[in-house]
Amino acid sequence: MKFAEGLLANGVNVWVDQWEILPGDSLVSKIFEEGLKNATAVVIVLSQFSVNKPWVKEELNASIVAKLSRQIRIIPVLIDQCVVPGSLSSTVWIKIKDLSSFDEETKAVVAAIFQHREKPALGSPPLYTQVTTAQITGLHIADVKIL
Repeated sequence: MKFAEGLLANGVNVWVDQWEILPGDSLVSKIFEEGLKNATAVVIVLSQFSVNKPWVKEELNASIVAKLSRQIRIIPVLIDQCVVPGSLSSTVWIKIKDLSSFDEETKAVVAAIFQHREKPALGSPPLYTQVTTAQITGLHIADVKIL
């Protein structure tokens, strides 16, 4: 829940079953029609226990279909030493190293959801690439450079 609250605090509209499903609600309708249907990203938290649960498998399957049909992002988050499902084997995941402190991992998930990359600015090319070439009358500039 702290992880979900951290995402919410960083502008991610989180859908968590404990917050969204009330007694008497249809699990299928709430999870698949409300939760996953309109998602632009799915953060799937994986543990030794969750990877074998039927609901987690179904949510993952629905997410994979949505990824293929609607281009949503699936962001796996590992909280222990578990076997990553084969359908996520080619996806980069985040490993939470310390369950009592995961601010950096939360920031990484938020950046992935908003597709923000921490890439440094492009510098200027070296001076030797900026040598000007005199124009030769009748030749295109590309021909002059080749000569």
